[in-house]
Amino acid sequence: MATVEFLRQLLADVLTDTVIAVIILLIGFIVGRILGKLVQGILHELELDTLLSKIRMRVGLEEFLGTLVSYLVYAVAVVMALNQVGITQMVINVVAGIAIIMIIVSLLLTVKDYAPNLVAGIRLRQKRALSPGDWIGAKGLEGKVLHAGLLETRIETKQKDIIYIPNVFLVRSGPLRVRKR
Repeated sequence: MATVEFLRQLLADVLTDTVIAVIILLIGFIVGRILGKLVQGILHELELDTLLSKIRMRVGLEEFLGTLVSYLVYAVAVVMALNQVGITQMVINVVAGIAIIMIIVSLLLTVKDYAPNLVAGIRLRQKRALSPGDWIGAKGLEGKVLHAGLLETRIETKQKDIIYIPNVFLVRSGPLRVRKR
C-alpha cells in the first residue's frame, strides 16, 4: 500500500511541476513578445533607424534590438521552466557538449583547408620554386609573383588583377611554368 501511495504522490508532483513549467513557458513567451514589440516601438518613436541612416548606417537596429529582447526573455523563461522540472543542469551539460563538438568539427574543417596549403607552401619554399618578380603560369593562370607565402601565392595578371592562388593548386596543377626575373 505504501508503494502505491508513493507512486501516486510522485506522479502528482511530476504533473504539478510539469504544469507549472508549461505555465512559466507560456507567460514567458507572451511577456517576451510584448516586451520585444514594446522595445521596437519605443526605438521606432525615437527614430533610431532614421538617425542611423543620416550617418550612412543602414542597419535595422530597431527590429534587431526588439527581437533580441524577446529572445532574452524567452531564454529566461525556458531556463526557469527547466529549473521547475529539475533538469536544468542536464540540459546545460547537453548544450555545452553540443557546443564543444561543433567547435571541434569547425576546427577540423578549417585545418582541412590549411594543412594541404601549408605542406604545399613548404614544398615550394624548399624547391625555391617561386620568388617575387617571377612570371608563372599554371592551368590558364599567368602572372607576376608579388608574394609567395606559406598558404597562398599572390600574383598580378597582365590585366593588373591581383589573384590569390592557394599553394596546393600550384603544386597539383601539373608542371608549373616559371620564368625567373
